[in-house]
Amino acid sequence: MNIFFWLLSLMACYSKNMALESNAMITKSEIILLCNKEGDCEFMGGITSGTASRILWKENYYWLTAGHVCNSKFEDALVLESKIKVIVANSGISEETEIIKIDYKKDLCLLKAQPNKTKSIAKNSPNPGDPVSATAYPGGIFDPKILPIYDGRWSGKITEDNLCLVTIPVAGGSSGGAIVNNNGEVVGVISSVLEDFNHVTVTPCYEDLLDFLESLDDAE
Repeated sequence: MNIFFWLLSLMACYSKNMALESNAMITKSEIILLCNKEGDCEFMGGITSGTASRILWKENYYWLTAGHVCNSKFEDALVLESKIKVIVANSGISEETEIIKIDYKKDLCLLKAQPNKTKSIAKNSPNPGDPVSATAYPGGIFDPKILPIYDGRWSGKITEDNLCLVTIPVAGGSSGGAIVNNNGEVVGVISSVLEDFNHVTVTPCYEDLLDFLESLDDAE
């Protein structure tokens, strides 16, 4: 009987926030021209990866991720070529996409997505100490059939910097992964991690996430 209820609990958890199709790995390839103050320039390029979650907002489908996943890390660089693709979990389909909205200050980005299963946006912010979890692909480790889940706690807000913290371990490639509450609803996005202690993760606060989404026009 205990095993039966455990299985029911596991199935409910999966149905709430573990749907593979609502997750994707993002790959971004760029060719940029970077010049210094002396006028010396060089061409640079590379491929980076991150994580995204599909959401439905105002009847439109988006991939939600971190702003720095969508944007070149070189602010003064001239981007000559940039392609962003998402590899959708479960199907493994690779789709080229485009940026719909980006906010560098909040470190949030929305990409165009095709209709499919989504994560819901929470109606309220978590309280300090509430359990949260995140889906992410650290190091670009991705397979369509895997779903890496990392658990932690919502720590609260650093008022001076207007940032929130969670105790979820992350590494490169995790950026953009949705942070969800116990109901599987999105409350934040993985932004960065403390260099000396990778179990303290920075996220835009829930209120900033909501402001970012509500600033979208009804029509793209």
